[in-house]
Amino acid sequence: MHNGFASTSAADPAAARRGAELQRAGHRPATRWWWPTWRRSRPEKARTGWVLAALAVAVRTLPRLVVLFAGDGPLRAGITEQARQLGLAAHVRFLGNLPDVRPVLGAADFSVLPSVAETFSLAMLESLALEVPMIASDRGGAREAVLDGETGLIVPPGDSGALAAAMLALGADGALRRRMGERGRALVLARYSVDTMVAKTEAAIAASLA
Repeated sequence: MHNGFASTSAADPAAARRGAELQRAGHRPATRWWWPTWRRSRPEKARTGWVLAALAVAVRTLPRLVVLFAGDGPLRAGITEQARQLGLAAHVRFLGNLPDVRPVLGAADFSVLPSVAETFSLAMLESLALEVPMIASDRGGAREAVLDGETGLIVPPGDSGALAAAMLALGADGALRRRMGERGRALVLARYSVDTMVAKTEAAIAASLA
């Protein structure tokens, strides 16, 4: 049974305002794409080599692409050095640990969950609830929320070519992003709300007592 997600709070319009502030602080035009990637920089969460390799390909076509790394951990120094070696220093921002990720999502056109090991990440629901489509690795329960071609895109973990292609597909098509974002929020409200979790829990308890 999935955890319930308070998607109404995620829709707080303050997130969009904070996102705009974040954009201004980064001194970027609104046409640049921001890609938050999640959350703890640990080996089991993301092998960053394939992520940065995909970014290196994508920026050739989308030179204004900027990646926001939201989170922190033991891999941060390595990610920073890899980005420097690949000439991507102008395309990455490291935000560290954040008490509230919604402002980052408010500044984003799409998000990425590049885990190589995952169960069912609430980061997916956070993104979709704010109408931000997600690119997710095909791990764990990703396909339960990131419906490939509907609420986002699914890529094989470690496949930098597929990830680059997904980034280019979303980065180049604003109408597609909006359509996926709307579908994603509708899915979160329908399947993953707190009310849905409570109803399923009550039904399971009742069935066990019958």
